[in-house]
Amino acid sequence: MGAADSVVFFDFDGTLVNTIEHYFFHYNEYARQNNKPVISSAKYQELRKNSLEEVRKKLGINLLKAIFLNKKLTQAVYQDVSAIRFVPGIIDIINEIHCKKIPVFIISSNSRDNIQQVLIANKIKHIEKIIPTFRGFNKTYFLKKHLKRKAYQHAFLVSDEYSDIEVANNLGVISMAVKWGANDFDEKNNITPNYIINDPKDIISAINQYIA
Repeated sequence: MGAADSVVFFDFDGTLVNTIEHYFFHYNEYARQNNKPVISSAKYQELRKNSLEEVRKKLGINLLKAIFLNKKLTQAVYQDVSAIRFVPGIIDIINEIHCKKIPVFIISSNSRDNIQQVLIANKIKHIEKIIPTFRGFNKTYFLKKHLKRKAYQHAFLVSDEYSDIEVANNLGVISMAVKWGANDFDEKNNITPNYIINDPKDIISAINQYIA
């Protein structure tokens, strides 16, 4: 058993693509238009030390409003998919995982259509499946559902969010937390990923520890 019995799940926003700053910009546009406090760059870095649920509460946004706002911000961010950029080096990593004959899945609360448009615009061919989830719910149900379909020896989840890493840890999935996304894994000591990824190449290094 080895590569053929493995799978890699990637989160999308903040993990594969650099959209966090886009969301930050459009949130401040929304805040200005609705007389809400604008988030400074320093405040943004402070908020990275909190889960998205904690951020929602600190901003005084109820759950239903947060779901509506996320949809509105996502529409603004993805209005021009040509402006969406992949994290430098991450496409090479996807291709390398594919060469190892390991399927690559995207699991995201973003829409299948948005993700597909970005993949097509960037000529990304080696994504086996897109698994849409729902904003406001963690990914436990969706991961469990797909893991039940095949007995993988090794399953990996790569994400920039505390909640995803926590889900992976609870399900026995090998968790990889990237340093360039929404959350700051230097600060959240009570959520410990199996690997902290400083550079996309670290993903391959981690996988190679399990697969000869």
